[in-house]
Amino acid sequence: MRSTVKKNTRDVAAGGAGSAGATGVGTAYDFDGSFDARSGFDDVRFALSGQLDRELDTLLLARASLDRLLNALLVRAPQRRTALGLAAFELDDWKASSSRVEPSAARAAFSQLARELRQRVRSSDELGRIGESSICIVLLGCEAHVLANVAERLRLGLDGKPLGAPTDGLHASLSVAVVSAYPRHGGPSAQALVAELCGALERRC
Repeated sequence: MRSTVKKNTRDVAAGGAGSAGATGVGTAYDFDGSFDARSGFDDVRFALSGQLDRELDTLLLARASLDRLLNALLVRAPQRRTALGLAAFELDDWKASSSRVEPSAARAAFSQLARELRQRVRSSDELGRIGESSICIVLLGCEAHVLANVAERLRLGLDGKPLGAPTDGLHASLSVAVVSAYPRHGGPSAQALVAELCGALERRC
């Protein structure tokens, strides 16, 4: 199953969107017992915690670590019948925008975007880099019927937000795509799912 979220460039950020869950920060999305089944993944995340590498500047999972975690979660999800969703966020026109500032300023702006997303999702959700200007969020226990709405509300909360120093003039203009990792037909690998997600994201940009 694949679903994409259409970008609306100047939408007003959604206010009062609900609790950010365990992080206690931001207004990302609501969740209730119908799709909050995160505990079924706790032992997997704990077992892999010492094997996952994160980028120092963003705290995002490195791509190899994202694949490792996602493959393990894909094994667990059908065992526990627990949903798993992926959302990707792409900074539009990032190459052109970041070329106007020093590389260190561009890295700081991207790091800020990663932190902003981290603050708006639950502590059980994971973030990883999937491209120069793209971030993937692994949403544990997120059912397919709410996945697109969750991603859109995250986008609305950040679209147009200034990034980096005010003098840099960089803003978060975002495109979003989502895929339901489980349940779905077949047993795709993490690599195949991320490739599908990136393909959907390219069509949205």
